[in-house]
Amino acid sequence: MCLKHGGVLDAQKIAELYIAAFPESVCFFFDKKEPTKILTLITNSFGLKLLWGGQAILAHDSNNQVVGYCIYSTKPNMSWKNLSLKTLSSTLRMGCLVICSILPSEVIKLAVNQLVMSVDKKRDWRPPPENARIVSIAVSPEMQGLGIGTKLLNAALAALDSHNVFLNVRSKNKAGRKMYENAKFQYYGKTKDLLGEWLMMVWREKI
Repeated sequence: MCLKHGGVLDAQKIAELYIAAFPESVCFFFDKKEPTKILTLITNSFGLKLLWGGQAILAHDSNNQVVGYCIYSTKPNMSWKNLSLKTLSSTLRMGCLVICSILPSEVIKLAVNQLVMSVDKKRDWRPPPENARIVSIAVSPEMQGLGIGTKLLNAALAALDSHNVFLNVRSKNKAGRKMYENAKFQYYGKTKDLLGEWLMMVWREKI
C-alpha cells in the first residue's frame, strides 16, 4: 500500500469510491438519476473542489489501483484573481456541467439539507478558528478495516500540522469516530441534516 498525491485527473476514481462507500447518501439525494449521470455529476463536483484549492491523497494497492482517498482544504480559499486562464476555464466548464446535470428537485433537496446543517448546530464549547477541513475520506468497501483510512488521515494531518482541522462524522459511523478519536480529534458539538445526526470534531494545531 502506498500513498500518492492526486489531482483533477483522479476525480472520477474518487467519485467511484465515494459512491461505493456512501450509497445511502447517494441514493437519497439522487434517487431519480441514472448511475452514469450520478458518476458524472459527482466526478465534476470533486473536480471543482480540487481545482478550487482542495488537495487529494490517494491510497494505491499493490496493483496500483486507487482504493482510498482523503480530500482536505485550507483557508483562505483560492480566489478568482489567483486562477490561471486554464484553471479558470476548467472551473467554469465543470461548474456549468454540475449545474446543468442537477434536477430542480435535487437542487431543492441539497439546498434544504445545507440549510438544516447550517441552522441546527449545537456547540458544547467554542472551538478555535477554522483554517483547514477534512472534506471527504473514503476507502473501498472491500478494503475497509485494514487501516487505510488511518494512513490517509495521518498523511493529511501531517500536511496540516500548523492548522486547526475540522470535520463532521456521522454519529452512527462507529469506525470513523474511533479513527478520529485515535487521531486526537475532539468533539465540540452536533448538527444534523436530512439523513440524521453529524458530530462536529476538531484537531488543534500543534504549538
